[in-house]
Amino acid sequence: MLICWRLGKFTSSELYAQVDPDRWIYTTVTTFLNRISTKGYLHAEIIPSGRHNQNIYTVAIPFEVAMSEKIEHFIDRTLGAEPLGVDLLLTALRKRKLLPKK
Repeated sequence: MLICWRLGKFTSSELYAQVDPDRWIYTTVTTFLNRISTKGYLHAEIIPSGRHNQNIYTVAIPFEVAMSEKIEHFIDRTLGAEPLGVDLLLTALRKRKLLPKK
């Protein structure tokens, strides 16, 4: 998702050019874009282009809002109210030096 916010306005082809082709195929990119557009993270404008229409995507909400929603969703689905899960999350953040050590 970060690449979408870096680009700001893009086509699926432009996004595909930015991802690792060993991990993403073009149809996966278009499916991903459709899903996050449906969730309200992106706006999709359909541009007629020959035989096929082309979507131009623009970010719909600030990056901080999108990431906050994704993090909250992860915590709810994965960690819940489990104290051990929260401790493991904090340990992982410290390991990546995203939080100071205790």
